Amino acid sequence: MRETQASYVSVRYCLSDMIIVTRLLIILAVFLAAIEAFHFSGRNGGFPRRIHRSNTHTNDDNGFERRELIHTATTALGAIGAFGSILLSLPSVAGAASPVISEIKIRESVKGVKDSVEALKLYEDFVNTKDFYGVKKSLRVPPVSDIRRDCRRIIAGLEGSVKKDTDKAYSEFIVSLEQVDLLATKAIQNDQKIKDEELAQLTARFAEAQARLDKVLKLVLTTRYATEPVNVRLETEKTEL
Repeated sequence: MRETQASYVSVRYCLSDMIIVTRLLIILAVFLAAIEAFHFSGRNGGFPRRIHRSNTHTNDDNGFERRELIHTATTALGAIGAFGSILLSLPSVAGAASPVISEIKIRESVKGVKDSVEALKLYEDFVNTKDFYGVKKSLRVPPVSDIRRDCRRIIAGLEGSVKKDTDKAYSEFIVSLEQVDLLATKAIQNDQKIKDEELAQLTARFAEAQARLDKVLKLVLTTRYATEPVNVRLETEKTEL
């Protein structure tokens, strides 16, 4: 399974490189075709050469030059139009590469949420010991400091009811987390002193934040993003060996 996923990523990137090279070759071909069109016109007495003649042209000469100019411009525009049609028919480079990148990043973010769930369990000691500096700082260092980015990235990759439920659970988690931060800040500003009811509220909000983030994780683990990214798993296995 790992080899299949790794091969899939490799193939998608190779296709992106091939598309880039193809587009560059098309641009070069159109450029050379335009140059040849102008040179052909010049060799046959058209605009490029006749532009330097004196202003004593007859009406016939002027008409001929106009026809040659129109012919040259039409040839160039036709080549550009053909180039545009071919370009639009090719798959987008961003479209070929971005799904692979986003899939990997989303799975990395799932791992980040898992790490945040485990970290909050450890940070519970700060609440129990009334270490409000510890509480406040713990919310500002990884993995918890990355939780907003991780959850938003995951939600962006979800669909249907699970997307809606996960977004709701995440929003509720953020409300609880901000309340924890606000109460800890208030205690710090009051020389680490806090009323019993405020301490009880801080404890309750922290437990609430843990439960709500755990709900987010459980919802995500029902999706295809439940497994860790290929590169993370391979690195873990390499370390264990």
